[in-house]
Amino acid sequence: MRPLSSPVLVTATPHITVEAPLCLSEADERVLKALGRQFEHWAGVALRERCRYGSTFDKDAWMAIHHQVRAAGAPTVYANAVVADAKALWRTSRKAQRRQLQDVTRALRVLDHKLALSPGDPKGYRDRKTWDGKFRRRQHLRSKQARLQRKYDEGRLSITRGGKHLLRNRHSLEESRFGSVDEWRAHWEARRRSIFGAGSSGPHSSLWCRVDPDSGEIFILLPETLRAYANVNPPHTTLPWYRLDAALDLSHYRGRQAWRADGFRRARQQGRPVTYSFSYDPAIRQSRGGWLVRATFEVPLPSAPIIKVGDVRGRRVAAVDLNACHLAVQLLDQSGNPTRARATLALELEGLTTAQRDGLLRRTVEDLAEFCRRHQATVVAIEDLGFSDGTAGRETIDAKKLRHVRSQFPTTIFRHRLVQMLSRRGISVVAVDPAYSSVNGARWWEDTVPEAKKPLSRHLAAAVVIGRRSQRYPDVRSSRCAPATYQRIGDGNANGQHRGAGGGQPRSHAPPGSQNRSRGQVGVWHGEGQPVGGRPVTDNPFWDTPEPESVDHSVRSA
Repeated sequence: MRPLSSPVLVTATPHITVEAPLCLSEADERVLKALGRQFEHWAGVALRERCRYGSTFDKDAWMAIHHQVRAAGAPTVYANAVVADAKALWRTSRKAQRRQLQDVTRALRVLDHKLALSPGDPKGYRDRKTWDGKFRRRQHLRSKQARLQRKYDEGRLSITRGGKHLLRNRHSLEESRFGSVDEWRAHWEARRRSIFGAGSSGPHSSLWCRVDPDSGEIFILLPETLRAYANVNPPHTTLPWYRLDAALDLSHYRGRQAWRADGFRRARQQGRPVTYSFSYDPAIRQSRGGWLVRATFEVPLPSAPIIKVGDVRGRRVAAVDLNACHLAVQLLDQSGNPTRARATLALELEGLTTAQRDGLLRRTVEDLAEFCRRHQATVVAIEDLGFSDGTAGRETIDAKKLRHVRSQFPTTIFRHRLVQMLSRRGISVVAVDPAYSSVNGARWWEDTVPEAKKPLSRHLAAAVVIGRRSQRYPDVRSSRCAPATYQRIGDGNANGQHRGAGGGQPRSHAPPGSQNRSRGQVGVWHGEGQPVGGRPVTDNPFWDTPEPESVDHSVRSA
């Protein structure tokens, strides 16, 4: 068993993004397409030069790449953004390469251990046929490891702008979602021709894109190669600028989302940095022209109370076990004991469009926030989804089918929605290492409540383990926390553990230290088995909280 990592308190970022479709004229669409082709060329030059330097990258290399992009015709503000994007793309690919090498090394370690045993050994493989297949598998992994190690040492990466998955769909159109080559090419060009740039503080909040906060007029800086399209001459500059006929309209942010549009207007009026980007979406081409504008800015968040991970003990925690089609939510009291407050939030994402999936994720997080508000939980404990390294990490699963099901889950989007929405409601999020949570939950917490009291399911038991880890309690349930009499929880011992079918007898003596308690008092015990004194049975949160609930909602389009 590998050692468990410590819980991490996740903080929300103050960056908010608003987006809106643009109803472009023919001239606007012509200019954006031409500028998108220029960005595709500049990004290719920057990424090619970045890969050529490999792991030996320093300030001189950055200046050389910047010079190459400037020589290709990019203004300084565009060159800075393109080079920064190439660096981030190379860094992400480097992390993926390192992770792949570690996975192969870990698999070889397991194969070496099991192949050292003879076929039929209880700790090895069951027969000779399986042993021979795993032996051939080890030979294949060894050659793959040597190839990956050589590439990693040399700093060579294989990066495809637009995505390798979309590139492979070109050769299997009948098996993909694309009906023709033209449809595939529209998506391919949309992935590669985005227009973006960094924001800056000042009266315009950006050096390459300016938006009027009142009228919504959009002005875009053009390179010298597209000066013929310029239709406006701002004062104090000789650079070519183009004013779009389309305006930025955020009127669709209304009701509970109106604060996003108001935050954007305040950011523009106060001169805070705003990062703009233009992208083409073929899915909305027929109805709204296909082009989207996104604006990212910072707003002061009404964040959750600042606490330390050690302060989670002593707070009510809503523990969440993330599954392929639902979230199992279990409320834990201050002592790490499961209460009767629990919920199952349906999360069926298979076969949904991107908009429907995003809307369902938002609705699920809202239901989780409502569960916390109703039961006064200020902390949500959830398995670590890669909060620390910014990747969509998941618990290592050996079963190929389960690994495929969980790979379809939008982990990054769910992680972002969860932290942002809960932080705005004053709820802290703690990321917990989920290793062995299902095994320990089934062993120590599943069916711990008598049948008449609706025992915990396997998923809820795993949620209990996750919540106890966030409170720094051990997974193991204490064996000395039953009251002097078994009138309220039936025959059993710790935390409602009842006799099994084998006819185990209840203990004939009370827990140590409980002989002097009055009848009708129950001791509340910490996870380590230490008592915290007695209190009336009616104050036990296990019996005062509402009955278990099950939340299911239909799919709504975002």
